[in-house]
Amino acid sequence: MALLSLIAAVFPMVGFVIVVWWMDRYDREPVSLIGLNFLWGAFGAVALAIIGSILLIAGIANLIKGKEEIELLSTVAVAPVVEESAKGLFLLVTATSRCFDNVTDGAVYGASIGFGFGMTENFLYFLSIPLAEAWVILVIIRTFFSAVMHAMATGVLGAFVGFAKFRPRRQQLFLWWFGWLIAVGFHVVWNSSVSFEGGFGYGVLFIIVGICILLALFQISLLYEHRVLLRELGEESLIDIIPVDHVTILSSFRRRKRGGWCPPGVNRKAYIRLATELAFRKHQSRICQPSKRELYLDDVGKLRERILMLRRAPLLDADTRPMESV
Repeated sequence: MALLSLIAAVFPMVGFVIVVWWMDRYDREPVSLIGLNFLWGAFGAVALAIIGSILLIAGIANLIKGKEEIELLSTVAVAPVVEESAKGLFLLVTATSRCFDNVTDGAVYGASIGFGFGMTENFLYFLSIPLAEAWVILVIIRTFFSAVMHAMATGVLGAFVGFAKFRPRRQQLFLWWFGWLIAVGFHVVWNSSVSFEGGFGYGVLFIIVGICILLALFQISLLYEHRVLLRELGEESLIDIIPVDHVTILSSFRRRKRGGWCPPGVNRKAYIRLATELAFRKHQSRICQPSKRELYLDDVGKLRERILMLRRAPLLDADTRPMESV
């Protein structure tokens, strides 16, 4: 049963992370950094949450003597606060990475942490159920609802961290705390729904509605990225860094994957990656704090050089190729 519980806990969560990573169409995050966030959720956040819960519950036990009251308070209040704090801690570390650019990235990293946390928590719950029928029901509920709730909550926090990254320090602090409060609120609503009789149906409805809203917000974020690409690469076409006819192609995650538009000999994947990074670095140089502007503008200059070298490579090869004998 332990092996089956491990498989049931690990594979769905890894699959969910892959889906979320794939949804970030324009500038997918490094798999290594996604993996670190997932592992933090699975081990680091779980360990911190256990320690934090023990300390808080010990303090509450000095004030409240009823065992049932303590258990209810632990589920509805202590767990959401401690777990969202533990999960969110690594988001702030990840936000310092140059790969962490915007709202979409924050949501992806946050969801990865949430799914990692859900994986470990699910495994521990699955081990505690010896009966096959009850085990199957628990696997379904925790896989598609409890673990998804963890990803939703920390994904929202990550989105706020991403939105705050290039804003003044005071705004950053406000957005971090506001995002954390929403994440805790999500967690409280779900835990309350499964703690009170008759509340599970409302909890399921809450998760479904929440997923729909988050998917809609994710698409809005991708639309915003599309507009950034269109605007910034449009400017690059004026100085001949990007050909004019490539601007609309590079700004569409569907058209950029099609063949036939990239010149022969040019590495299409590298060209797409560099052009996307150039657009985002330019945009970040506009909205970042003045003290960091030169850093991003330096990246812009280097990316322009790399794109020009990439575009000129086939021409240089042709010039150095020996003439065929007639």
